[in-house]
Amino acid sequence: MRLAPPLAPWLITGLALALSGCPQFDDHGPAIPTLGPVAVGDQLLTADQYDQSLVAVSVDAGRVEAIKRIPLAGEPSLLAALPDQRGVLVLERDTETLERVSVPDGAVTTFEVGAAFEGLSISPDSSAAIAYFPPGTATAVFHNANEIAYVDLDPSTPPEEAVVRRTLASLGGAPLAVYPSPELNGRRFAFVLSEEHVAILDLADPTARERSVPLVSLNTGGQRTPKDIRFEVDETGDEPALWAVITTLEGNSVYALRVFDSVPEEAEGASFDVRLTQLAGFTSGGDVSLTQLPDGRLVSLMVSPANGTATVTYLENGNSDTVQLGAGVNRLDTYFEEGRPIAVIYRSGGTAFHILDIGAIEEKKDKAFRTRYANHAIQSLLPIPNTAFFVAFHNDTDEAVSVINADTDRVTSFGRTGYVRDVILSQELGRLYLLTRVDSADYLVNVQLGNFHPTAAPVPNGASRLLLLPGVGTVATSADLVGGQLVLWPADVTTEDTAYAVPAYLLDGLLDRAAN
Repeated sequence: MRLAPPLAPWLITGLALALSGCPQFDDHGPAIPTLGPVAVGDQLLTADQYDQSLVAVSVDAGRVEAIKRIPLAGEPSLLAALPDQRGVLVLERDTETLERVSVPDGAVTTFEVGAAFEGLSISPDSSAAIAYFPPGTATAVFHNANEIAYVDLDPSTPPEEAVVRRTLASLGGAPLAVYPSPELNGRRFAFVLSEEHVAILDLADPTARERSVPLVSLNTGGQRTPKDIRFEVDETGDEPALWAVITTLEGNSVYALRVFDSVPEEAEGASFDVRLTQLAGFTSGGDVSLTQLPDGRLVSLMVSPANGTATVTYLENGNSDTVQLGAGVNRLDTYFEEGRPIAVIYRSGGTAFHILDIGAIEEKKDKAFRTRYANHAIQSLLPIPNTAFFVAFHNDTDEAVSVINADTDRVTSFGRTGYVRDVILSQELGRLYLLTRVDSADYLVNVQLGNFHPTAAPVPNGASRLLLLPGVGTVATSADLVGGQLVLWPADVTTEDTAYAVPAYLLDGLLDRAAN
């Protein structure tokens, strides 16, 4: 689920992976609205709206070590883990504050953000956050939908100096989403997606004027609404440049934005410039990726269901190569194999998938890919990095999961697996964890990656999602149901006997989401 950066030792994918193709992002993107629990370090943290506190459950080897409550400034409305795994951010609408809570010491820093924001985006290095009003914000009666608050999370910055509030130029309506970029020459940018525009802000100088880029189809005319974004940094030229590839809701337009340093043309002007290019070779229902060739050049990869093709575009000059794969291909994942970018391309609902060496397209087009087959229709594929194995998810309640060896075409089936609800792949622990429902019962399935041996254990009272704390060898399930609870297991031995349901009285009914 990541592009060019080295894969994290543990990789979390959600329910969407089991049901459909997942676009790849190398930013963390907007925080998913939640009150927890979230896994950070050796703790599972949950926000309590009624007590206005954060509950931190310290665990080790599947058992509770300690539970403590951390008072908050107001009623929590959103909880998000910091990417550096050193703490969490808590957004509070009623007090118009954002709080950073450190792990494991529980130290709290409060930032006055000045508005009842409901959305939060965090930079990949945990150095900054942006609070904003996401689409459909319903709790605020009257607010400036174009307002944002930039928060400098550097511990050396005093909280009273860390917040910069501003209103974006109202060119395309309120933000749809906010994405922080990778670093370019020591600074990051925030890409604000709004109706028919992309606004770009310099996070190193949040008071400087933004650049607003209108999205207009060069082929058919008409404005386009951005849907999602992928980032990469090109360091092969004289000056490094940041590239962003943006897909649109209209489905047939893809844009590449190049961001590079420039001299401000006026006082308070932006010290960067943006160039927009529309990419060819994409049709509605396809998928897009952005990756790096072994020589450092950046390429976009697009699959077109209507044409049955994969198109590689070299961003440095706009040239492209196309490979014919088969009608209907509409899903795409990328990973790296010995430093070479590899794509996995398939049609959701089909049994065939193509493994494409992206760099080889330019070298020897007729030998750039090989085709492999699953036993059942594929809804999504999860590559196991640095191996020839793929975890395949099928829309089949009897056999929803299998493992495919792309070198030999051998398929490992797990028999009746039920409906897969959540997935965690941990290379650090050498495990694949599945939360699956068979009939009306939920099971935690622990698959050893060395021999694909599965162990299934029933989850007491059911569960909604998985959490993993690899550093303390603990896997957990969380239930967002009436009477829901937190259940812990040692990560290497997940059996019915090793399950530990955290007693409800310790959490004061905290996981009873129906009451919140």
